[in-house]
Amino acid sequence: MPRVRIEKLVYQGYGLARSNGKAIFVHRAAPEDLADVRITESRKSFDLALIETLVEPSPERMEPPCPFFKQGCGGCQWQHIQYQYQLEWKKKIFLEFLERNRFKQPFPPLTVCDSTPLHYRTRFHFHLAESGRPALFRERTHQLVTVDHCWLLPEKLNDLLSQLHQADWLAGCESFQLWLDDADNAGLETTPSLAASSLAGVRQQFPGLKILHPLSPDRMEYHIGDFHFRVGEQSFFQTNRSLNSKLNETICALAGRGATLLDLYSGIGFFTLPLSRQFTRAVGVEENMALVRQAEANARSNRVENVEFVADRVERYLDKTGETFDFILVDPPRAGLSRKTIGSILAIRPERMVYVSCDPTTMVRDLQWLGASYQVRQFFLFDLFPQTFHFEVVAELALRDECVKGLDVFRRRDGQDILGVSTFWERRDGLRAVSAWQFTSRTDGLRSFPGNFAFCGRDGPQAVSPIIPFFSQDCLLPARN
Repeated sequence: MPRVRIEKLVYQGYGLARSNGKAIFVHRAAPEDLADVRITESRKSFDLALIETLVEPSPERMEPPCPFFKQGCGGCQWQHIQYQYQLEWKKKIFLEFLERNRFKQPFPPLTVCDSTPLHYRTRFHFHLAESGRPALFRERTHQLVTVDHCWLLPEKLNDLLSQLHQADWLAGCESFQLWLDDADNAGLETTPSLAASSLAGVRQQFPGLKILHPLSPDRMEYHIGDFHFRVGEQSFFQTNRSLNSKLNETICALAGRGATLLDLYSGIGFFTLPLSRQFTRAVGVEENMALVRQAEANARSNRVENVEFVADRVERYLDKTGETFDFILVDPPRAGLSRKTIGSILAIRPERMVYVSCDPTTMVRDLQWLGASYQVRQFFLFDLFPQTFHFEVVAELALRDECVKGLDVFRRRDGQDILGVSTFWERRDGLRAVSAWQFTSRTDGLRSFPGNFAFCGRDGPQAVSPIIPFFSQDCLLPARN
């Protein structure tokens, strides 16, 4: 059983230690802990471990307030770490992502926006154990831990959660979500939806409870500035009541004003509607038709007439649109942007962009691909999920002044098509331009390209990674990140 000193926290919430040169990721550790650990899983390059004996506790530790955290509930990962240190480590983790992906230093300014550390969530998803009682997954397993209280929820939702332990009508459900709106109305949404015959009995047992159901007119109601949002079943709304308005205000401030706005992955219009006041025309693209209908209803109720919501896949919409846009907002799912979406955005060439992400790993990857054409001006880290390793990042991007772009597809010798972005740079002497390219994979095997030079794989100028453009030998400008 190795004794290790925890060096730091890493994304996914583990503490990193080393033993005999091998990395060990330790569950529920804190920086500077000295602990005897038990290896639970051994892989070629790293081990996973649990703390068996905490020899010297970290000064960053605290006593977790939640008894279910001590039982292994996976709703939180960092309740044992004081909140100010959680913020510091989230900032360090994000900066490490930038450094590891060769972002040009000094990094753009990073502003950290903190949150109420507890009782901040207005929406939470629970499973049902075999006993029919509400439960959450044990961390990093599919085992369930029954809970009757959650320290992330406001008291009104905790009162409802404790009462649901006696609700026999939940027996046919797999899971449920609790909601709380800005008027402190509690809401319930089940998966699958409750039988129609159960609705009257639920309303009788829980007077005033809003039931999000296909047969129910109930809606959760939220306010962002002077915009009013009504949210129905199978929908999404940001969960942190202490930061939602600040997040929206930040996006609006970064967007500026202009003629045309494109909001990709627009949902119910959380960003689109407030931004619409700053643009002559706004378009929101969302694949989920139910969300589009709710977005359109929210536009009508807020008397917004310059917005169009389109029910379509983002890639397909960008393929067929012939419009140009002054500003593009992207708020993709955790998988980030596809190569095709990035290529389409580069072809549109908006003057300004904002990227909102709940997964810094895919965001940093995408920013590298956008980096030949766009410069990141600043980052904002919103701690929307205290007590967990998760956080939201907002990046402001501006079109680089010194280059213009073109989008091309090149064919390798094996017949595979590769996306390339051409960038035309002015030489410092101002006499001529040279070409740079970025590709989705290594450049070996490519024969020739349109532009100012051609090469054959290893015999000519070559990118050393898929995120760093290469230049002809007479180019006097440095490579960009």
